[in-house]
Amino acid sequence: AVGGFNHALNAMNRVNGPSWRMIVEFTEPMQAYGIYPGGQIGTPGHPFYDHMVVPWSKGEYFPLHLWDSPEEGAENIMYTLRLT
Repeated sequence: AVGGFNHALNAMNRVNGPSWRMIVEFTEPMQAYGIYPGGQIGTPGHPFYDHMVVPWSKGEYFPLHLWDSPEEGAENIMYTLRLT
């Protein structure tokens, strides 16, 4: 159960609401916060798929990691999937 107003930042009502939510501060350095109820997994049926539903329903956000270049973020890549 989440409340809200359809023109508000959180834009939730009794029957729907945004799934992915993100706030970005265009400061130097840039800061961003976001949340997705499906979590990082994003695959329905996975045991951890719903682990972010409670924080999402409370309107909580988590810091997002932003990199200045692809090379900077490359050291944090755990898996790569190449489709050919």
